[in-house]
Amino acid sequence: MGKPMKRFFLPFLEHRPSLPLYLLGGAVSPLIIQFLLDWSNNPGVWQGSYTLTLIVLLLTLLAGTIWSWQNRPQSLFILDEQKPRPRRGLILLVSKHKGSAPAAIQHHLPGLTDCWLISSSESATVAAELAQQFSSDTTTFHYGSSFEINSDEAASTYRVARQIFNSAAPAQGLSSTEIIADITGGSKPMTAGLVLAAVSERRPIQYVLAKKDEKGQVILDAWGEPIKINTEYGLLQGTDMLTLEIRE
Repeated sequence: MGKPMKRFFLPFLEHRPSLPLYLLGGAVSPLIIQFLLDWSNNPGVWQGSYTLTLIVLLLTLLAGTIWSWQNRPQSLFILDEQKPRPRRGLILLVSKHKGSAPAAIQHHLPGLTDCWLISSSESATVAAELAQQFSSDTTTFHYGSSFEINSDEAASTYRVARQIFNSAAPAQGLSSTEIIADITGGSKPMTAGLVLAAVSERRPIQYVLAKKDEKGQVILDAWGEPIKINTEYGLLQGTDMLTLEIRE
């Protein structure tokens, strides 16, 4: 039985999705059984109870169809203005698994010329795998000991990111608007360090939105498109400003 059919019959078989449909399903079953018994005893003879069974069955199918439609998985549409424009440079935080990294890289291809993979000692192997998977004649991946950090210290990622923004990226001919930071992967301290570095240098930030199923659970290895974060919000509002400091 496929997923659409399972979703259709679920409320009739379990009470948690929909108690009214569950009770309706319990009432329909005896009617159908009785119909089959009567028909087998008198085939071809239409009895008055058949009309009631037919009406209840049609109402049940209609109710199930409406419930399935209302609870169908919702497609996610991202407005164009929410998507970051493809950049030549990308800074990516690498986790112990590839996760959203391929989706982030794919978004900026084929114009991506340089990608910096910030990893910890635990995720260095994944960084090498990503570089091997996406490296081409037009895209260079920078990774290794120079871009390995302590995943438990935000300052470690902050320092490496600042070095990329101020030295490594300009050395590749990238201007400040041609490089973007993706904060989806890595540990929480790594995310904090990259956010602080990007905000302090006024560089754009993005994250990749995870796809979810009808129950709201993240679908593993299924990722949506990147979304750009508006880092100018607090500056434009001029209120509730937060001062953050990373000690070198």
